[in-house]
Formats: sequence, C-alpha cells, structure tokens
Amino acid sequence: MQKNLRGYNNDHSTFFSKFISKRKPPKGYYIFGDVGTGKTMVMDMFFNHVETEKKKRVHFHGFMLDVHKHLYKNGLQRVNFVPFIAVLKEYCQTLRLDSGIDYRRRNRPAAGKLFYLSSEPDVDATLDKLFDEMAFKQNDITRPRSLKVHGRILTLDKACGTIADCTFEELCDRPIGASDYLEISAVFDTVFIRNIPLLTLNKKTQARRFITLIDTLYEHKVRVVLKAETPLDDLFVHEHHDDHDPHETHVLLDDLGISRDAGSSLAIFTGEEEVFAFQRTVSRLTEMQTEEYWVAGDRSTN
Repeated sequence: MQKNLRGYNNDHSTFFSKFISKRKPPKGYYIFGDVGTGKTMVMDMFFNHVETEKKKRVHFHGFMLDVHKHLYKNGLQRVNFVPFIAVLKEYCQTLRLDSGIDYRRRNRPAAGKLFYLSSEPDVDATLDKLFDEMAFKQNDITRPRSLKVHGRILTLDKACGTIADCTFEELCDRPIGASDYLEISAVFDTVFIRNIPLLTLNKKTQARRFITLIDTLYEHKVRVVLKAETPLDDLFVHEHHDDHDPHETHVLLDDLGISRDAGSSLAIFTGEEEVFAFQRTVSRLTEMQTEEYWVAGDRSTN
C-alpha cells in the first residue's frame, strides 16, 4: 500500500486539473485481531513512513466526533451498519493480525508503583504525597480546573499544571464522553484516577465511559496513576446479557451472508464486543505502567 501511494495526490490544485483523469485512490486496509497483537503499532509505522504530505492519523473517538455518525446507539442498528459493510468491502482489503500474543503484557521495566488497591494501608495518603511531589515541579497551584468543551464547561475538582487528580465518579459516573476526554488529554499529561469500582455489565454505561477514557488517554500518551477496588486483571466481570432483537440480528446475518450458526459466536451479536473492549483496556493499562510509556508521556521537555 505504501508503494501504491507514491505519487498519488488527491488535490485539485488548478482549475484544469479537475478535468484531468486521475489515479484511483489505492485500497485501504481493515486490520482486525485480538488485543495487544500490534494493530496500532502497524498503523503508526505505516503513518510515519508513508510518503504523502497531506495525511492525518485519527483515533476512532475523534473520527466519530468529526463525522457525527454512530453505527451503534442503544444497541445494534442494522440500517446504519449494513451500508458501512459495503463501503469496507469496496474500499478496503482485510487483514487479520492475530499472533495469539498480547505484546503489551511482555515483561518490561515498570515505571514504579502506579496501580494501587483500595485495601492498601494509607493508600489515599500515599497518593496525596505522590501528587504533591509531582505538583511541586509545576508552575501552578493546586486548584479546581475548568475546561471548555464545545461551548460548555467541564470542571475537575483538583489539578495542578499538567496533572489532574480525579475520581472514577468524576470521570465516568456523570454524562461526559469522548470530547471531554480528548480535552483532558490535550491539557494534562498525567491523570490520577481514584476509586475505580469492580466493573460489571450492570454498570455498562460507566464501564464504557472508562473504556473510552483509557482509549483516549492511551492514544495521547497520557500517564495514569490508578486506585481500584480489585487487581487490574479482575477489574471487569463479564455477565452475559442478550439485549439485541433476535429478528434484527437474523436479518443482519442474512445481509452479511453469514449462517446463523456461525453468527451465533460472533462478538457483535453476543455481547462479546464488551469483553474484547475490556481486554483491550486491561492490556493498555498494563502497558501504561511501563517505564517506556511513562517516559514517552513526559511533556515537560516539549
């Protein structure tokens, strides 16, 4: 694909160039696979090496905010999903990237203790001290911070410079979303998240916000310090809930040319999309505790 892009230009720089036949854009790639198998890394490598001046790397959440179009809302919506499948088939080749290894979980030097259990003695005092040590290096005072997001104000109770000290309730238990998390990622390079509860599908809304939050922080190399009720690997509990309309699912399977037996095991129809998202979040949080990630997120030298 990189070779196919050489010399390709989609600009209409002059009036006459609009009438000159141009090369068709090369097909893109739709890459899929298990968590931590290198999909994001491959995309980043391609983006960094492709010889095209006008290029843009966009994360899913930012993309969806830009186009204001959602494939999902309150469950599966066939009317929105099916046209998207046709577009993928026409413009993209598919590539499965799945080695069976989560490379984020490889043994790599840790950045220190960044994950705390609520049951640890004096844990809040320990986190207060860590925050104060970091805040001491900031040219600011510890205070509430108000961020402007699409004309409204998002207030965080405690921040200092590029460090925010938040609770799970503050970030995930009120009606905020990707646009708020993108603004937080732009303003802060380190975010404390305290009081993370055990997340089950009974707390689906809060869990999805937490997943979106971590996705956004990870994509922008924001560093995190966490305090949770359970160890990281036990943070999400999967309980099977089937809230899709069976008839709607069967019609969509027919549109996709997938047998109902085969479709019964697909993530999109079983609630396993939540499980995959949970696994991705845990995988990313594991990497976010490494020294390599922590150093990459330091904006003090920028």
